[in-house]
Amino acid sequence: MTFPQVTVVSLDDGQLVEFIKQAQETLLFAGPGVSLLVAEALAQKWRELDPASVSILLDVDPEVCRLGYGTVQAIELLHQTALKMGQCLHHRPGIRVGLVGTERATLVFAPIPLLIEAESVPFPRPNAVCLDSAAEDPASPVETLKREADDLIHGSEPVDNEKVEELARDLAENPPLKFDLARVVHVFNARFQFVEFELSGLLVSRMTAPIPPDLLGLAGDEETQKLLHSTFKLVRDDSKISGAQIFERKRTISGKYLFSLKGYGTVCLRANKEAFLTEVEALKKEITQFQKRIEQQLQSEMDHNRGRLVKALLPAVYENPPQRWIKFLGPRPKKSVLREHLVRELEESFGSAQDLIKEMNATVIFKDVTYESLNDPNFIGVARKAIPDMKALHEEHFAAEANPQVRMEA
Repeated sequence: MTFPQVTVVSLDDGQLVEFIKQAQETLLFAGPGVSLLVAEALAQKWRELDPASVSILLDVDPEVCRLGYGTVQAIELLHQTALKMGQCLHHRPGIRVGLVGTERATLVFAPIPLLIEAESVPFPRPNAVCLDSAAEDPASPVETLKREADDLIHGSEPVDNEKVEELARDLAENPPLKFDLARVVHVFNARFQFVEFELSGLLVSRMTAPIPPDLLGLAGDEETQKLLHSTFKLVRDDSKISGAQIFERKRTISGKYLFSLKGYGTVCLRANKEAFLTEVEALKKEITQFQKRIEQQLQSEMDHNRGRLVKALLPAVYENPPQRWIKFLGPRPKKSVLREHLVRELEESFGSAQDLIKEMNATVIFKDVTYESLNDPNFIGVARKAIPDMKALHEEHFAAEANPQVRMEA
């Protein structure tokens, strides 16, 4: 990348990476945060150059990541690289200007808080100024850059393992929210969410087929038939395909990650959400395997029990055929025809094993806690009793409301 002595440019991460790659002797980078793409380029150049000739200064604060100036993964990468190089990553609270310099040129740019501005302004956009180092100090651009680095680093503090771990822990407990914004409003971020975690279609031993009362010969008039409801279990109570092991696994997951706020519902800490969802996905795979394993056996049991039911109902059907069959079979159908029609009707009532196992699933629905709840003394009391170690149930700050156009498109 070649720049004239003073140039206003449009800078994105890809161009920033190309600029960093040009460094041959020294490299200075300063800014509130950095993306993983740029961090990888900085780390690579740190390994290539004399480690002492590379200086990197960031604001290692979780709020910087929540605003979208950079990511915790990028900070972790640069910190680990610094340790391997026998150097340190520098922390300067409050820095909001971006600067990257090599022996050839210096770029001063406006870092973009992606979670606020996102792509609201189309690229290219004038957001950086490039200064040719040779024009400023033709005798020694490297020494000039070193002085600039010393000036920036003066008053900063080295980043240690504890600082990086604290950053990662804070962002796990209160992760960034993705939003494109237009005007300032008061917002909050609760440290937990309500969650509905349910299993459906897995209580095989409780599955039943509806049996019309007129097939049972229990009622001869239509009004009485409307009041009668009979069902027949598809499998035996002692069936080995009950699905109990899936329910036990679900109880284990719930006990590990979820807890109840009496009178309000079940909640999950945001810090545990990712791990919880990982185990739910594993449970869904178990359900898929369970479905494949039991389909043939379930169909066999259903067929067997349907056969028993046909045998039990036939005498009543022969004696008193349902009146609704007359339009299909005539007034005096043969026993073989009655049996065939009974079998067909029960097959429809029972359905197939394949249809039943399609309904087997685990579902998770998250719902955010309302601001009103977080300021309700009763709710606060219940939540603090359930989570006694949590210092604050939520955080409040000023941010910007979502751009209406972006919100509608989303």
